[in-house]
Amino acid sequence: MSFSGYKFKFRLNIAHSFVDNGFIGDMHYHTVEINMFIQNLNDDIRYFQEVEDLVKSYLNQHENIYLNSVPPFDVISPTIENFGEVIYKDIKYLLATYDFQVERLEISENPTRIYIISDFLLGDKSLDQLDRRELNC
Repeated sequence: MSFSGYKFKFRLNIAHSFVDNGFIGDMHYHTVEINMFIQNLNDDIRYFQEVEDLVKSYLNQHENIYLNSVPPFDVISPTIENFGEVIYKDIKYLLATYDFQVERLEISENPTRIYIISDFLLGDKSLDQLDRRELNC
């Protein structure tokens, strides 16, 4: 599978606590790096700034917050993997209205451990199968 598109890089400061079987660890902080590989499905370049602004707006909702206190992380463990899965699905849904497709998302809390999400790795899912909860952008 080949890719031809753009890579956007973002950094985000988050806080969370490890949760396991009722045990809640100490709150700690990370500066996560998020790399997104985005493909333009209609070759129209005029939306790139809007797309980047939309992604920044979405990610800024998570800037400097305690993830354990906001949905869905008040119910699921706010691991870097779960956080990546949630933002991947949300951003994929948001960008579809601009005819952009998120091909791959990489998220890391340090440079030696990177969690990767892509349709190729997860199996091809349509927008109808994504969680359509209300997104605040």
